[in-house]
Amino acid sequence: MRTRTHNSNLRRPFDVPRFSLACAIAKSLIATAILCASALAAFSAGVDSADVSARCEAQSSAAAAEEQQDAQGARCAGSTAAADDRAYLLATASPGDTMMRQGPDVAITRLNPEFVARLARAVRDARQDGLPSAGVMSAYRPPGFGVGGFADKFNSLHAYGLAVDMAGIGEPGSKEARLWHEIAGRHGVICPYGADNRKEWNHCQATPVKKVAPDNPLRGTITAQGPRLLDDMFKVGGSIIDELSAAIGEAFAVRTAEHAAAVKPGTTRAAVARAEPFRHTPSRQTARAGRSVATKPIVLAGLDLRHREKSGRKPDQMKARGLSKIRSAAAEGRQGTSRRRSHSA
Repeated sequence: MRTRTHNSNLRRPFDVPRFSLACAIAKSLIATAILCASALAAFSAGVDSADVSARCEAQSSAAAAEEQQDAQGARCAGSTAAADDRAYLLATASPGDTMMRQGPDVAITRLNPEFVARLARAVRDARQDGLPSAGVMSAYRPPGFGVGGFADKFNSLHAYGLAVDMAGIGEPGSKEARLWHEIAGRHGVICPYGADNRKEWNHCQATPVKKVAPDNPLRGTITAQGPRLLDDMFKVGGSIIDELSAAIGEAFAVRTAEHAAAVKPGTTRAAVARAEPFRHTPSRQTARAGRSVATKPIVLAGLDLRHREKSGRKPDQMKARGLSKIRSAAAEGRQGTSRRRSHSA
């Protein structure tokens, strides 16, 4: 009878150790995972780059649009502020004849923008500080109207939108007029004729120049009927305002320096005047007193000599006696002076 023997070393042809099989499978899975992760990373990187580029372009466009919008907004804000100032001047105006002839809105619209801004600030402050009726009475005025004090109407700053006449600021020389001049000056509005001028106390302008000379470039920007081009008139007027403002600043600095230099000699003279009462010290006063005392006997001796001459005495005797008295008086005067000097010392 055949017996079966078990041999543990004998294996089947396809029998593989479980550990080796597990290792192989694990390695295969790891490699697959790495390969998939690499592919996914590459794919993700490509998608992210494109997406970032698109986002950058979108942000740049948005920034440019925002910048343009800000610039446009600033321009709009400036235009709005200018429009508000003009509307305020129009609302607070007390239109006179020349404003009514052309229309108050046209007369205000033709005022220089920089002048409008200054004038509006001044009127606002004036109405808050005790001049509730302050406002423009005469604004832009074309030369063809023939109104104004100049024989040549092109001399007037009204013809270039650089001057106005005010209402609601009191009579010439009044405290209301002086208050308006003070407020206007704070805002760069110049009233060159002063608050006491009976004809032009209410005339105010954007520059200190009282009339436009024939060679001034402003002349070419208008006709007798009004501006050739409003923007050109504003541009030339604005440049003149800026130049004059700089000139005023320089002149003010020079005048301040001259005033400081003039004050120093005045201060010295004042100091000398204050010190004048103390110039005569006690020693000098004593010396003067001694000289006066010494002089008195000499004068008396001279008078006595002339008296004796008149009395008929002999000249020789009179001379001798007179000389002796003069000498003794002089000696007494010197002794008194020396004594006083010793006491004062």
